[in-house]
Amino acid sequence: MKLSRLLTILISLLWLVIFIGILIISVASTRDFLNRQMETHAQDTATFLGLSISKSMMEDDQALITSMVDAVFDRGFYQEIAVFDLNGRTIVNRQQRFLAKEAPLWFVRLVELKTPQGKSLITKGWTQRGRIEVISHPGHAYADLWRISVQAFWLIVLIGIASYILVVWVVRRALAPLSDMEALAMSISNRQFLTLGKIPWARELRSVTTAMNTMSQQVKVMLEEVTDLSEKMRLKAYVDEVSGLANRRYFDEQLDHLLKTPEEFSGGPLLLVYLQGFKEFNDRSGSSIGDQLLKETGDLITGICRSYERALVARTKGVEFGLLIPNLMVEEVDSLGEALIRSFQEIHDKFNTSKELLIKVGATYVQADQSSLEALTAAEGALNMIKDKKVDSWVLASVETLAAAKETFEDRQQILASPNLADIIFLQFQPVETCSDRQVLNTEVLARLTAPDGTSIPAGAFLHQAKLTGRIPEIDRQVVNLVLSRMARAEYPFPHKAAINLSLASLQDQPFIDWLHTRLRQNPREAQKLIFEMNEAALNTMVVHQDTIQKIQDTGAMFAVDNYGHSAAAIGYLKKFFFDYIKIDASFIRQIHLKDDAQFFVQTLVGIAHGLGIRVVAGFVETQEEFETIQKMKVDGAQGYFIAKPR
Repeated sequence: MKLSRLLTILISLLWLVIFIGILIISVASTRDFLNRQMETHAQDTATFLGLSISKSMMEDDQALITSMVDAVFDRGFYQEIAVFDLNGRTIVNRQQRFLAKEAPLWFVRLVELKTPQGKSLITKGWTQRGRIEVISHPGHAYADLWRISVQAFWLIVLIGIASYILVVWVVRRALAPLSDMEALAMSISNRQFLTLGKIPWARELRSVTTAMNTMSQQVKVMLEEVTDLSEKMRLKAYVDEVSGLANRRYFDEQLDHLLKTPEEFSGGPLLLVYLQGFKEFNDRSGSSIGDQLLKETGDLITGICRSYERALVARTKGVEFGLLIPNLMVEEVDSLGEALIRSFQEIHDKFNTSKELLIKVGATYVQADQSSLEALTAAEGALNMIKDKKVDSWVLASVETLAAAKETFEDRQQILASPNLADIIFLQFQPVETCSDRQVLNTEVLARLTAPDGTSIPAGAFLHQAKLTGRIPEIDRQVVNLVLSRMARAEYPFPHKAAINLSLASLQDQPFIDWLHTRLRQNPREAQKLIFEMNEAALNTMVVHQDTIQKIQDTGAMFAVDNYGHSAAAIGYLKKFFFDYIKIDASFIRQIHLKDDAQFFVQTLVGIAHGLGIRVVAGFVETQEEFETIQKMKVDGAQGYFIAKPR
């Protein structure tokens, strides 16, 4: 209950008690006054009549006595007047029935008035001749009491209503800032660090408001400082200063991670772009112009790769750039190499380098389970094959690997051409456990395709082809249906929460979002156990589609971020969305116990995320040393072969 409403109720009860009390006191006081007045009135009348008829009593003039009593009695203020002689014989007795015309009967019964009796002796000189008794009529007193009570009632009501309205208005005005303070507190918890512009006039509330404004700004500044420090450390560790691209260290870690992760990477081209003759150009033009050429070359390569999802571009050596595009089909490699050679003409034209600077591109096709050393050696071997050529050129090596990869792609294309994907999709589950006590936090759903020979194909091996054929939303739909059916049957791994990866293609597909929203609405209990993961690379796009995430979250489902840690803008996005957790990219986790900078980055990220109320999960935890390291850094959960294999 709101404080203003509680105070209003208390004030109302207090006002009601005061109103009843004042009314009772007013009626009781008036009643006592009227009782005393009737008593005095009866006694005065008895004394007056006793003196007035004393002579008539001596003379035994009953007619005069009667006329004098009738004259007084007829005024209507008396209920009874009686005259007695010395022997107690009644000489005159006048009575009238009690009747309260102006006061209601319930009031007469509720408020009792006494009918006091006035007595007086009738004497002449020192001789007593009789006595007289007078009883006042209470009807007029009841009328006066009723009139005064009604007037008091309405006066108190009017004063009470006016005072009540005034007090409630003052209380609400005084407490109005509490709603703003509540909204400010909620905004801070929702990662929106606002301040209250209007400071309340009440001293206590003014102090609290000032403190909350200060706290909001301090938290905002603190998070920004920690975020900036984290980003500076990331840039220093993984970004080349001249080109702004990833450096050799980052490229090697990512390449090694992808080759060891068939879940995410099935194969793709690895290219080394070499600028032959750069030393002569740099000596002639100067280092600043040389740095500019390197930067624009990096921008050129990045621009070409922008259309490829999760393309990895880095400056691997002084005049060499590395390029890896996960899950790119074999048939697309030729167009990529030719695009690199063709676009480099822009560099020649701008820097006039056609006579001394040549671009050489050595490419190989790598597949999961290869070693990174083997892959880089094959690419360098291809590059060495064309270094003697006097023109811009490129070459693709490893013909045997290409033939095998092409055959694999064709087989998977045939599998994906199946009219009913539900028959060939099956699920595996890998738990995420808390680092503190090894309890199941949730389980990740891993989609698989069944090959004709009965083997399973992981998602990373077919998603790129599914994207080209436009079947990704259909696959995601089948995965959601399979998970919901397992939930309904309470099969493993339920009742734990389940994390389902949604591709960017599905998140941008409005028919799929409408279907998912309807499906979750139909299963509200199950929806609360679902977590939908999106890749960090999708965050920038999803800013435009915030309503999509909100629409799904309204059903009770949650969202999380996978492969987190490579984008500087990603930390800013944590303030825009309400994520259940972020999953740190495996390249930071592999061998983390041996990498101080990765430990610093993860620990800083944990501090930022916890400050925003977001949990942190480490993916691909494979060894005891890795688990113990992230455990010390207060990472919330861990996933990987060290925790459990998919099943």
